Parts: sequence; structure tokens; C-alpha cells
Amino acid sequence: MNDRSIHPNTKVLLDAWRRMNAKAADGDAESPRVNDHPGLIDRLFVLENKRDGAWHFRTAGESLTALLCSRRCPGALILQAHDLAQQWREAGTPVVSGFQSPVERECLRVLLRGTGPLVMCLARKLLTRVPAELREAINADRLALVTPFVDGPRRPDARMTAHRNRLVAALAERVVVIHASPGGMVERLCGEAVNWGVPVVAPDHPGNEHLTALGVDLANPDQLRGGA
Repeated sequence: MNDRSIHPNTKVLLDAWRRMNAKAADGDAESPRVNDHPGLIDRLFVLENKRDGAWHFRTAGESLTALLCSRRCPGALILQAHDLAQQWREAGTPVVSGFQSPVERECLRVLLRGTGPLVMCLARKLLTRVPAELREAINADRLALVTPFVDGPRRPDARMTAHRNRLVAALAERVVVIHASPGGMVERLCGEAVNWGVPVVAPDHPGNEHLTALGVDLANPDQLRGGA
């Protein structure tokens, strides 16, 4: 696995790097050039398909939509997330997520039946064995696995999960939050993403009203779906 690499001109990854290293005090950001950050290659690994001898981030240049949801989610929003995933699948919408919470995993199950590009951000080092349910999408050149971790435990802790979620939001041009529990890590990330200038939207539901104070827009199903 020593030949893992990132295409040096991948705008999506460089934009994410800049966002995640932005200085809140004066709005300045770290230089986005790879050569100015030797550790970048070590911190953002990409796994897709090894046919050409290297791992590449195929979705570079795509407009990614991030999907986030807390572990606990109101039933009505679970149904809405499933409907949204079906619409994204039909439209071929490029989606990035950790696909770790129950709602995110259900959305992944739906999206894997489509043809649109997907990016899965891991809260651990890269998998040595790709799960069977992901192999078809990887072999079809439409699923990339991304992680900011070189090493670490097999089971991610809260710190690793929070950092992974930051990468999910930083890679996206817009963030869709199905539900963020009050006081939880997804809620905190909503405010951070808004400060980055990334549009963050959530279903218009009483369980999400607390997010408006952070700058999150409550949206109807058509607005959540966005463009293909």
C-alpha cells in the first residue's frame, strides 16, 4: 500500500485543506499549494481503483454534496432522508459522507444502486480489505475512499469521527444535514461550515429549528435535492 497517492492538482482536496486550516481570527488561510505542505499527502489518502498503479481521487472537480446526520434522528426525517437518497441516485448527484450513522448508512445502501460518483470519508486509516458491498462501485470507478488518518485504532473514537466529519464538510460545495442533535458534534460542525462559507441546509422540521441560529437554512425537499 506504499503507492497510495493524491493527484497534486486536485482542486477539491486543496480547497478542503484551505478550509480546514483557515485562521478564524483574521480570515487568512494556509497556502493551498501541495509543495508548501509536505504532510498533505500523508494526511489525505485516497483509495479508488489500482488499475493504473496508483490511487486517484476520480471525483476531482465535481461539485460534491455532503450528507451528515446524527446517530439519533426523528422518524419523519429518516423517511425524508431515504426519499432524498433515491432522488440523488436517480439524478446521479455526487455525494460525500462518512456513511457511518444509521441514516447515512441507509442512504449509502440506496446510492450504491445508482451510477453517480460517491466519496466515503473514513474515521480510521484506510481499509486493508474493501467490504464486499463496496467493491462493485469501486470497480466501476465511481466510489473513492478517503481518510485523513495515517494510523490509529480500528474503531474510531469521538475525536477521529469529528475530524472526519470536518473533512466531509470541507470537501463539499454544499452540506445537507438531515438532523443534528442539540449540543452534538454535527451541530458544532454546522456552525463551522457556515463560517467557512459553505452553504448548509437541513429539512424544514421542528427537530432542526435550533440550527437556524447557526446560519443553517431550513429547506423543502426540492431545495434539499439541489442540482444534479
